[in-house]
Amino acid sequence: QLFDIERIPFGERCVYIHQGDIEHAMYFTGARKFNLACDCPFRESYPVQVFLRKMFKRFCCACLQNQATFVVHGSDRIPHDPGYFCYLCFLHFFADKDGNLQKPVHYQFFPYLHD
Repeated sequence: QLFDIERIPFGERCVYIHQGDIEHAMYFTGARKFNLACDCPFRESYPVQVFLRKMFKRFCCACLQNQATFVVHGSDRIPHDPGYFCYLCFLHFFADKDGNLQKPVHYQFFPYLHD
């Protein structure tokens, strides 16, 4: 909690760590005392996020029409590594007619949300 530290390091690079090893750089740019007249009284509303980068979504590298839902690493069946696929193209490239992954599975695939 912020009030547990001796001083607030304004303008200095701080590191927020979550899930064990994921690090995010953050900077404290200002602070003020709580004012019930203009501040939200719910603790869940804090800290206030002042910047959100624009999310970029890739399109499927096979059909070039749908947004990607899977990212594939290490496959020799695709020209680029990583490859981004929509759901239908992923099934056409990597699954049999029953939806099971074709053997040998020498690649990795993950759900893809955005860059």
